[in-house]
Amino acid sequence: MDIWSDCSAWSRRILAAADRLSGYRHTRQRRYEGWWLHPDSGDAVVRTLLALSIHVLVPDAVAQRRPYTPAVIGGYGWPP
Repeated sequence: MDIWSDCSAWSRRILAAADRLSGYRHTRQRRYEGWWLHPDSGDAVVRTLLALSIHVLVPDAVAQRRPYTPAVIGGYGWPP
């Protein structure tokens, strides 16, 4: 079990789901332009920040005496 890989996979899924919202990708890329970021670089930063925020769920699960499984992350109601 590689916790970081699971968190990274979830961050990619979340960003992909957000991109399916009407106009969201275009709006996000316009923000990147305002920050002088290339869209690929900006997306990498967003994915990393998402993965870090998801990773916080793992210590919470351990503190509640639940063993880590990928379902710990998926059990919070996010899209699969």
